[in-house]
Amino acid sequence: MTYAKWQRTIESKVQTSWSLHMLLSSLDFFVLLSSVSGVIGNAGQSNCAAGCTFQDALARYRSYHNQKSLSIDLGVMRDVGVLAETGKIERSLGKPWGINQVREVELLTVLNIYCDPELECLPPDRSQVTMGLVTPLDLMEHD
Repeated sequence: MTYAKWQRTIESKVQTSWSLHMLLSSLDFFVLLSSVSGVIGNAGQSNCAAGCTFQDALARYRSYHNQKSLSIDLGVMRDVGVLAETGKIERSLGKPWGINQVREVELLTVLNIYCDPELECLPPDRSQVTMGLVTPLDLMEHD
């Protein structure tokens, strides 16, 4: 990957997230849609993984400073988005890669829970939610 491509991706994740953080300090909720690639990596997309990891760290930083924040490390969406619309999900990803598909209703449920204005500020160690990773139990069920 070229440095220019690396820089473009980093700027879109890091600078945009940081700018929103600086401009919007007191909110009922602050949700960063990150990706599981920041947790498990993604061959050929280290730029995206690095940007996602920054978003996770920013959510933790905000929570540490008593600002509501959540980073959702989202896996592959099953029924919405470009992979679902083009039918490339089954060909490109699946359990062998350690990724389960996330349904739209699951993401909306998580947003409904964490975007509740009555929800207290999360502690830093709870400011990151990962959706769509295969667990050891998932693997055992398919053996």
